[in-house]
Amino acid sequence: MKRTGIIVIFFPVRWVSVTLSEHQSVLAADIVNQFLEDHPSYSPRLRLKTLQAADGLFRAAEILSQ
Repeated sequence: MKRTGIIVIFFPVRWVSVTLSEHQSVLAADIVNQFLEDHPSYSPRLRLKTLQAADGLFRAAEILSQ
């Protein structure tokens, strides 16, 4: 099987999106931020995709924290 950027990125992005889609708490947002902070050498593409997948979570957490 040929390893391409599509295969390498597609699975983790779908997994992260599905995993985060049901979460709305401040704690869950903090966990995502802490993970990214703890892994500074995380792939830049996966970092951006993680942030993209967590956008709804971050928005919900911000509303809840007001």
